[in-house]
Amino acid sequence: MSAAFWPLASYHPVVQTALETIPVLICTARPDGAAESVNKCWRDYTGLALDEAKGHAWVSAVHPEDLEGFAEKWHTIIASGEPGDAEARLRRFNGDYRRFLVRAVPHRDGSGSITRWLVRWYATNKVEDIPQAGAQIRQLKMSCVPFSITRQCSPGRPSQTGGPISSMSAG
Repeated sequence: MSAAFWPLASYHPVVQTALETIPVLICTARPDGAAESVNKCWRDYTGLALDEAKGHAWVSAVHPEDLEGFAEKWHTIIASGEPGDAEARLRRFNGDYRRFLVRAVPHRDGSGSITRWLVRWYATNKVEDIPQAGAQIRQLKMSCVPFSITRQCSPGRPSQTGGPISSMSAG
C-alpha cells in the first residue's frame, strides 16, 4: 500500500490495519472532496484499483442515474464543512449496483480547519426495494407444487384429505 495514496499510513499500524480490513467501504478525501484513498473493502467491492479511485475518478462507480443528484449533495456537504449523508447506487466489480448510504465526517486540526474527510459507505435496503422482493416471493410461492395432507382416520373410516394444516384437528 502506497503511503502517498493512503494518508493514514502515518497512524499507528493497528489503526491502519483496522481501516484497511474493516468490512465497511471507507475512503478519505481532501478538504475539497477529492479522494485521497480507499480501503481494501472499497477496492474489492468496486473492482477499482487505488489509482482508478483517486481524485474524482471514483465517481465512475456511481450509477449514472444517481450521479447528478449525488454530486450535488456531495458538494453541499463539502461546502458546509459539517457531517452529512447522501445516497447512491455503487457498482460492484461484477456490474451489479447496490444502494448505499454515504456518510462524510470532517476531520479538523487544532485550529478547526478541515484536514480531510472520512467517508463511509453503508449498504442499504430501501423501502422501494421491498415491493420487488415481495413480487419475487409471490412468484416463488406460485411456482410451488400444490399439495394436500392426508391423515388416517379411525379404522373402517375413509381417509380424509385436508385443507390447510390450521383447519385439521388432532385425531
